[in-house]
Amino acid sequence: MASNDWKKMTIYDAGGMNRHNGKYERENGNHSNRHIDKSKSHLNLYIGCDDYSEACHNMKARVQEVDKLYPPKRKNKSDTRIICTMIVVPCPQEICERGYDATKQFFYDMYQLYKNFFGADNVHGGMVHFDEIHEYTDKDGTKKMSLPHMHTLISAYSEWTERDKKTGATITRKGINGKHFETKARMKKLNQIVEDYCLENFGIHFLTGESPQKKSVERLKSEEELHQLTAKKKQIQTELAELEMQKQQSHQSIEELISKKNEMQHLIEEQSVQLAELKEETTTRQEESESLKKKIDEMQQEILDITLPPKPVPPTKPREKIKMNRKDYIQYRLEDIPMNFFERKKEEARVGKEYDTNIQEWENYEKALEQYKIDYENWATATKTVKALQERLNKVNSYEESIRQGQRAIFFAEELKMKKQINELKQQNETLQTELDTIHTQIQTLADNEYQRRRKRDAELLAYYEQYSGIPSSQIENAVKNQHTHDLTPIDYHTD
Repeated sequence: MASNDWKKMTIYDAGGMNRHNGKYERENGNHSNRHIDKSKSHLNLYIGCDDYSEACHNMKARVQEVDKLYPPKRKNKSDTRIICTMIVVPCPQEICERGYDATKQFFYDMYQLYKNFFGADNVHGGMVHFDEIHEYTDKDGTKKMSLPHMHTLISAYSEWTERDKKTGATITRKGINGKHFETKARMKKLNQIVEDYCLENFGIHFLTGESPQKKSVERLKSEEELHQLTAKKKQIQTELAELEMQKQQSHQSIEELISKKNEMQHLIEEQSVQLAELKEETTTRQEESESLKKKIDEMQQEILDITLPPKPVPPTKPREKIKMNRKDYIQYRLEDIPMNFFERKKEEARVGKEYDTNIQEWENYEKALEQYKIDYENWATATKTVKALQERLNKVNSYEESIRQGQRAIFFAEELKMKKQINELKQQNETLQTELDTIHTQIQTLADNEYQRRRKRDAELLAYYEQYSGIPSSQIENAVKNQHTHDLTPIDYHTD
């Protein structure tokens, strides 16, 4: 019967379904499921999400949100805790026959039913597959066609009651819990909701009344593939039984093939030795590269340890220097100025102080100028040294990069070439081995046929000899085995 197929999943199980449900992987990946027709993958739908990866992300976020509000009772390992369910629902055949739009509307309605039933926060995306429709063998042996179906990712959020072990009271619990989420009652109720929906909107039964398969979609696919392989095996066995063994194969052909096989094996060993030598040489080059890198690191550290002083600033030149002696300068400044004795003494002290200040400023300036010249020379030398180290480091970096590029180019080119040659030789070797096995089988069959032919001929000869000689066949066989042919005495049928 049609039903909602539930599958409990851990976080790793959900991630592993990306190859089957992801949009890019579905359309471009290589699938072990040979029933996927990638030319029809553009018809697939993603409801409630843009891609399966988005649905997984939203599911994980929902689990974290619920765990914060209702921490799990036991801290299970993340790889064993059931946190979500994948529900697979097929579209009934009667709806599929109404066309693509009707089928698409069915899945949109199913997604809305899931949101109403489980809560919108717990339904994270529906992946509808139109590219996986194929013929399969039902359990009763009849051929049937699979249907478009939708994978819906749902968080295992549930509310349940349990008895408190300490108080004995009944309490209500909430949280992510696979055991309380996937129950027979809930599964049955969901099936009934879908049944009512199909009757009301399409006038058909979702629950057809047939005995359930009790097998998952993946199990049915595996059984169908096994059934086809079994049929193919029987066909091959029939063809092999009908083939006539050829008698023109000789031991020389076998020896030639063995010789060629040994030659191929020898070439494989030579190529393997060369590849090992190339890897050893690459290891040596890598060690040299590591040594060079160590020197570069030392040089970089040496440069980092150098602390350049700031560029020295020249001292500010003071006002013009007085070129007279103190006495002449005082006399020059105060001549022709009428004043009394006390005023003159006061002015001489002020002008003298002015003179002393000027002389001191110039002495300080000349000392600062000498120090500036020394500091500037030291700064210029240090700067030149650092620039030289930087240029040297750049050259070493350039040299190291060129060495690495050369090593990578040589190694990968040679390794790729040798691996390709080895794979080709291995394939030829396997082909030769297959031919040898076929020849051995043919020779063994020929030997068996020849043995049976000789047994039949000997039996005919014994019967003929017994009939016309009167000697029992058992006596003839014993005589031949013991090489006592003289014991054979024919019966004389010519009597007087």
